[in-house]
Amino acid sequence: MARHIHSSSRRAKSNLNIPEKANKILNLIFIALVVIILRIWYLAVIQYEVKLEEALKPQRKTVIEPSKRATIRDRFNYPLALNKISYRAAIIYSQLRHIPSIRWEKDAQGNKKKKFKRKEYITQLSQLLGEELHLDPLRLEDLIHAKSSFYGQIPFVIKEDLTEKEYYRLKMLEKDWLGLHVQKVPKRHYPKGRVAADIIGYMGAINRQEYDKIMREIKMLEAYIQGSDAGDEIPLPSGVDNLTQARQRLQDLLDHAYTINDYVGKAGVEGSFENNLRGYHGKKSYYSDSRGNFLRELSGSHEPVAGQRILLTISAELQEYAEQLLIQNERIRETRLSKYPSKLTKQPWIKGGAIVALDPQSGEVLALASYPRTDPNDFIPAANPEAAKKKIANIIRWFESENYIAEMWDQKRPLERELYQEETKEFYEDTLMVDWNNYLKLILKADTPIMQAIQEVDSVQKAVIIQQAIDRLIELSGTCNIYALLKLLYGEDGTQMRKEKIPLPTQLTIENNLKAHADSVEQQKKILAPYFSALFLHYDKILLVDLCRLAVCNDRFSPQLLAVKGQQSLEDYKNSSAAYISLQETAQKMAKELFHEQHFIPWRQENEKLFLKEKRAEEKAHHQYPKPYIDYFDKQEKEMFNLFWNEHQWDLLLVFLTGRLPYHGSAEIRPYLNHFLTWHNELQAGAHAALPWKNAFFNLSFVLKGLDEEMTKDYLRTFRSFHHLDRPLLGYYRYLNKTNGKQIEKDLARAFYPLRGYGYGRSQAYRQAATQGSIFKLITSYEALKQRYQHLNNDKLSPSSINPLIMVDQIFKKGKDTFVGYHQDGTPIPQYYKGGRMLKSHAKNIGKIDLIRAIETSSNPYFSILAAEYLSSPADLSQAALDFSFGTRTGIDLPGEIAGKVPNDLITNRTGLYAMANGQHTLVVTPLQTSIMLSAIANKGHVLKPKIVSLTAGYRSQAQSKQPLEAACLDHSQIVKKAPTLVQRNLFMPDIIRNILLIGMHKVVLKQLSEGLTSLSRFYREYPEAIADYLELKDEMVGKTSTAESMENIDLDFYDGTNLYTHVWFGGIAFSQKIPNDSHALLYLDRWGNPELVVVVYLKYGAWGKESAPLGAQMVRKWREIKARHEAHR
Repeated sequence: MARHIHSSSRRAKSNLNIPEKANKILNLIFIALVVIILRIWYLAVIQYEVKLEEALKPQRKTVIEPSKRATIRDRFNYPLALNKISYRAAIIYSQLRHIPSIRWEKDAQGNKKKKFKRKEYITQLSQLLGEELHLDPLRLEDLIHAKSSFYGQIPFVIKEDLTEKEYYRLKMLEKDWLGLHVQKVPKRHYPKGRVAADIIGYMGAINRQEYDKIMREIKMLEAYIQGSDAGDEIPLPSGVDNLTQARQRLQDLLDHAYTINDYVGKAGVEGSFENNLRGYHGKKSYYSDSRGNFLRELSGSHEPVAGQRILLTISAELQEYAEQLLIQNERIRETRLSKYPSKLTKQPWIKGGAIVALDPQSGEVLALASYPRTDPNDFIPAANPEAAKKKIANIIRWFESENYIAEMWDQKRPLERELYQEETKEFYEDTLMVDWNNYLKLILKADTPIMQAIQEVDSVQKAVIIQQAIDRLIELSGTCNIYALLKLLYGEDGTQMRKEKIPLPTQLTIENNLKAHADSVEQQKKILAPYFSALFLHYDKILLVDLCRLAVCNDRFSPQLLAVKGQQSLEDYKNSSAAYISLQETAQKMAKELFHEQHFIPWRQENEKLFLKEKRAEEKAHHQYPKPYIDYFDKQEKEMFNLFWNEHQWDLLLVFLTGRLPYHGSAEIRPYLNHFLTWHNELQAGAHAALPWKNAFFNLSFVLKGLDEEMTKDYLRTFRSFHHLDRPLLGYYRYLNKTNGKQIEKDLARAFYPLRGYGYGRSQAYRQAATQGSIFKLITSYEALKQRYQHLNNDKLSPSSINPLIMVDQIFKKGKDTFVGYHQDGTPIPQYYKGGRMLKSHAKNIGKIDLIRAIETSSNPYFSILAAEYLSSPADLSQAALDFSFGTRTGIDLPGEIAGKVPNDLITNRTGLYAMANGQHTLVVTPLQTSIMLSAIANKGHVLKPKIVSLTAGYRSQAQSKQPLEAACLDHSQIVKKAPTLVQRNLFMPDIIRNILLIGMHKVVLKQLSEGLTSLSRFYREYPEAIADYLELKDEMVGKTSTAESMENIDLDFYDGTNLYTHVWFGGIAFSQKIPNDSHALLYLDRWGNPELVVVVYLKYGAWGKESAPLGAQMVRKWREIKARHEAHR
C-alpha cells in the first residue's frame, strides 16, 4: 500500500514538471533572442561605422601618387634635366591581404576542402602578368610572396619602362585584378647627354643604407616629438634646434614619401638639391565598386606637388663649347718631360683638363667644363635588354672599377676615349683593344731594351722556358729575393731597388749555394742569356720575367701540351684566352638556365617545406629577422649550380667547342651535352650569325683542332681571366696597385690603366687639385706689394717706390757653381742661396727686371727672392694663399669639392719657400679656386663664393601645413628664391696694387702674341680661329700662363715612366672695353673698364703654358657671341 502511494505521488510530480520545463525552454529561447537582438543592435548602432569601414575595406584603395621631379635648366632656361613619361607595373600587397588566405569549401561530394584562396589568386595573377609582360610566372609568384609582402601599401615594382601597349592593356585589367597597379611616372632625361654631367649629376635607385637612414631619422623625430609632448626630457635629434624645427623636418620627410623603389639624386645638382627637386608625393584614397571602378574620393587625399625648378648660372652653349675645346685640344696637345721640354715623349691615352668661366662681379659660374666626362642618362634604367646592358657597361666605365679594367684585360671591351670629329662636327668614341701587343705599348716605351727583349719572347714555349729557368735559379740559391739573386749572378747595375738589401750571413749562404750548384746555375744562365744579354738593368730583367709569368702560367703546361702548343705566339695565346673567357661565360649561362629546369625545380618541389623550416629555425635560434624566402632559394640554387658546374664544365665546354661527346659522360648531364651539341652543329651550319661571340667561337674552335679530348681540356685549363691572375710578382714596381698589401699578377695586368684612373667621375675643375705653377706668382706679387704699400704708409707712394725688388735674371756658371742672376748692386745670386735651392728661369738671359717685368717674363729667381727677403715672414705667403681661397673649399653648391693644399713648412723649408713663391712645392689648387683668386684681382679684392644655382622656383605643398585655412591660402603659391652674391672676405686691394698686377698680366699676353706667335700658330695650325680670337682680344684681355711640374707615372719604364711632367695653365681676365696702350697712365688711373669674364684653362700633360692661352680667348669670344644673341632676342 505504501509503495503504491509513493509511485502515484511521483507520477503526479512528473506531470507537474512538464509546464515548468516548457516554461524554462521558452525562457531560454527568449533570452537567446534578446541576446541576438542586443548583438544586432550593438553591431548596427554602436559599431556601425567600424563594421561599415570593414565592409568597405576591399573597395577602399589608397594610392601614393609620385610627384613630378623639377627640371634643371641653364641661365637662359634651356633644359638640362627634364622628365619623360614612363610606365611601370607594380603589386600593392595590402590589397591582396583582403583576400582570405584560407577558406573551407565543399567539393562535389559535399566534403569540406581547405582552399588557399590568396595563394591561388597570386598564382593566377602571376600567370597573367607573366604572359602580358614576358616574365617568368614562377619567379614572379615568388617575388610577390617573398618581397612584395614586406611593402604593404607601397607599390612593389615588378617591371619598369612598359610599352604604351602594355600599360593600357594592364590599365584595363587593373580593375579586375586586386593588387595590380600600373603607374604613369616621370622618368629623368638629360637632353644634352654628357654636357655639364659633372654639374648636373645623376639619378640612382635609393640604396638600403639611404632608405634606412631616412627611416631612422623619421623614427627619431617621432620619438622626440612624442616625448616632448608628454613632458619628457629627450635630447634633440641631430640637425634640429627646437621642437618646431623637428615638427617641420618630420613633415617634410613624410611629405617627400621616400620608398625603397625611389630614385634620388646621387651627385651634382641632382644630389645637392634633392629636397628642392623632389617635390611632395600625393595621396589618393577612394572607394571603388566590386569591379574596381572609381566611385568617390575620400577625405585626406591631396595632389602631388612638383619640385622646385632650378635655374643654373651656367650657359649650356658655353659649357658645351668649353668641353669641345678640351676634347679638340686633347688630340693636338704634345706631352713632354719637364727636363726635356723640346723632346716629345710617350703620350697618355687620355690627358684630361678643365676650363672654368666665371663672372667676377657676381661669382656666377658660366662654364665648369672637365674632360673626360660621363653621361648621366646611363644611370637611368632601360627596359630594353640591349640598351640596359650598354648602360651598365658605361656605368662601369664611369666608375673605373676593377671590373672595368678586368673586362678590358679579358678583351670583352676596348679601352675608350671621347674625341671630336672635325668633318662631321660630332663627338665619337676612339677605341683600342688591349691585346698583348697593345698592352706592351701602353706599359713600356718604344725602342727600349725591355721592349725589344719582350718582343723576342715570341712564343708560349719561350715564356715557359724563361720561367722555368728563373724558378730553378731560385731553388738552387735558396732565396726568393730576386734582386739580390740577380745582383750576385750578374753584378751591380748602378741602381738601388727596394727589397735588394739582405743581411751579410744570408748573402754568404746564397753565394755558397750558387757555388755548390755552379754547373746547374751556368746552365740556367745560358738559357736566359738570349733574353737577358741586352738588359743592363736588373729591374728590366725581373720585369721581363714577370711579364712572361703574366702571359703564361708555366705550371699549367705539361711537357706534352707544351710540345703541341708551345709555338703559339703570346699574341695569339692571349686572344685565345680572351675567346675562351667569353665562351666560358656564355656556356655557363646556358648551363645555368638548363640547371634551373632540370635540377633545381624538382629539388625545390621535393624539399621546399623542410628546407624553409630549417631556415626559419636557424633565424629563430640566432634571433634574426625573417628574410624573404626567395633569397634562401636563390642562394641555394647558386651553391648547387656552382658544384655542378665545377664538376662538369670541361665536358660541357668540350662538346660545345669541338662537337665531340666525352668518353665518360654521365647520364645526369646527357640533356646538357645534347643541348651544347645542338648549339655547336647550328653554329657550324652558319646559324646565329648576329651573336657577338660567334667569332670567338670559331677562332677557339680552330685553335683546338687536332687535340684529343684530354689535351683539349688541359689546354683550356691553362687560360686565366683577370680575376684569376693571383700569383705574387717577383719584382716591385713603383706606382703599381697593390692587392691586400702585395703586388700580384693582376696588378701588373692593370698597369696599362692609371692607378687613380682618368677621373671620369671626378671633375678636373673642382674635385681634383694640381700644382699651379706661375699663376701663383700673382699672389706672391700681391703680398709683397701689400706689405710695401703698408710700410710706405702713403708716404711718397708711386709705382717706382712701391716696386719691392729690382734684379738681373741671367743664368751663368763660375766653375762648378750655377748662378741665376745678380742683385741690383751687382752681387751674383747662386742657385743654392741662403740654405735653399732656387728654380732657374726657362729663359737664360732675361736681364734687368722689376715686378711688372718679372710677371711678364715669369722670372723664377725674382719671386723666390721676393718671398724670402721682402716679406715679413715666409708664413705670410701661405696666409696670402689662404686669403685668396686656396687651401679651403670655395663653397660651391656641388658635392665632392676638394680643398687642395697650402704648404705650412715655409719657415723651416727654404727650398720649399723658393718653390712655393713660383707655385710649386706641395701647393695644389683647383681651377675653380684659381678663378676665384683671379676674380678677386678683377673686382678689387672681393673673394666671392662661386654660384652654380641662379634661382629656384616652385610651389609650396599644402601638406606642409596642418591648418586647413593656411593650407588653402598657400595652395599654388609660388616660391622663388634667387641666390644672392656672397662675399666671403674682402682683401686689401688699392688701385695701384691692382694696376701693377693687371699691367704685368697684360704684358704677358702682348709678349706671347709678339715673340711666341709663330710657335703658337704652328701648334694651332688645325684651329687657326684660336689664334685669330687671341689676336683680336689682345687689347681687351690680360692673363698669366703656367708651366707647372708634377711627378706623374704613365708606364713602367725605369727612367722615364715616373717623372716630372708638365701641366699647363692659363688664367685670364677679359674687360668690357679696350685697354689703353699707355702703361704709365694705367699705373695711376683705373682705366680698365668693367671686368667681364674670368677664364681658367688647365691642360694636363702639355708642353708650355702659352699653348693654353688661345682657349681662354675663344671662351671670351664665344661668351660675347652668346650674350649678344640673347640680348637681341629680348
